[in-house]
Amino acid sequence: MARDRDLPPILAVGDVLDRIERESDADVSDEIGDLRDALDRLAEREEVGRASVLDDVDERLLALRERLSGDADWYAQAIENRIRQYRDASAAASETLSVSAPRLERDGSELDVSRAVATTAHLRGMLVNRGEASDAVVVLTFYAPDGATVRTVETRAYRLEAGAQRDLDETVYVPEEADYYAVAVLAPGDPRTVGGETNEAGEGDRPTEAQADRSPDAGDGEESEKERSADGREEADRTATVE
Repeated sequence: MARDRDLPPILAVGDVLDRIERESDADVSDEIGDLRDALDRLAEREEVGRASVLDDVDERLLALRERLSGDADWYAQAIENRIRQYRDASAAASETLSVSAPRLERDGSELDVSRAVATTAHLRGMLVNRGEASDAVVVLTFYAPDGATVRTVETRAYRLEAGAQRDLDETVYVPEEADYYAVAVLAPGDPRTVGGETNEAGEGDRPTEAQADRSPDAGDGEESEKERSADGREEADRTATVE
């Protein structure tokens, strides 16, 4: 059986399925088992081959929700929201740039965002370029349990030659309200945000809920950034490093 870590973070819903099974008045163990099997198949697919399996997950969720009520049904709806957000993010992301095995870590262990207090963590993974030489901007979005966007962080652009890979290691602020997160990669100048909204602020300057003030004098390996919330309040200073 695939672990949640084998799935994109936004689709790592094993703990939510546990809650549904606990909260449901009906015995839905068979339906939950079918969903876990579908998610295992999803974990084994490459990004480009996940659409049909996601459709199967959607159908199984609809069938499950017919037997649920109250909190259990709310949790199932939350999974539906996460799948929709994943589809939106995939549609907006680069077709050739990606992050393999993205994860948030703290003190050497993977961070459970849903149980974390406001803290900093390392966003790690492998930046992959399956196309021509290009710059890459990593977009990290945190969501509340109801699916509302809590915070969006974008890195500066990092250079990837054709077919190249490079380690990703960025220090980011994790808001206490976050329940889960998504990671996507865009090419600088792409007018789309993770949510598919058009950027009218200009190339490389996407308006996000937590816009970063980037130092123009930062070197290739390290730069100091100051993150701000939607109301402009300073929340954290961080140093972002990609090796």
